[in-house]
Amino acid sequence: YDALPGAKLVTKFLGKVAALHGFVAYRHKTKQLVVAFSGTATVHQALYDMHFRKRRHPAGRSCAVHAGFWKLYKGMSQAVMEGVRKGLEENEVRELVLTGHSLGGAMSFLTALDLLVSEDSKLVAAIDLTIMAFGAPRVGNTALARVWRDAVRGRREKRGEHAVREYLVKAYNDGN
Repeated sequence: YDALPGAKLVTKFLGKVAALHGFVAYRHKTKQLVVAFSGTATVHQALYDMHFRKRRHPAGRSCAVHAGFWKLYKGMSQAVMEGVRKGLEENEVRELVLTGHSLGGAMSFLTALDLLVSEDSKLVAAIDLTIMAFGAPRVGNTALARVWRDAVRGRREKRGEHAVREYLVKAYNDGN
């Protein structure tokens, strides 16, 4: 978090599954709450990367998600949402930024999806949501992608194009 000029650490978290870590920081100048997720850093985490079979995702009956990513996400989602709540309570926030590289990018998308379609959507109803993922792998099937697109479209229709922004850095020829 000290890589973010003028940022104040709100909290850091360590996932219960494979010790995936990240932090929540507040940037006063830009009124941004930043949630950053680590990429794969250990062999244990890499084993979850390779657990690519799909499992059901609660967003819809035909929605499926990468089983390893889902397990890692569920092991940290409560701590992440508590950090977001704390950051929102303690600071004037205009934008929530979710960011990470590779596995961290996957965690960013799963968090953003929760913030768009679950009970936690009330947390960020009045602020902009930005996802900045670097080399993020696909996290789910076509049905889950459809839920994502519909949720983003619905939020933009209510609050404008700025309500959800996606910045994705991908390598050449790495798929859609």
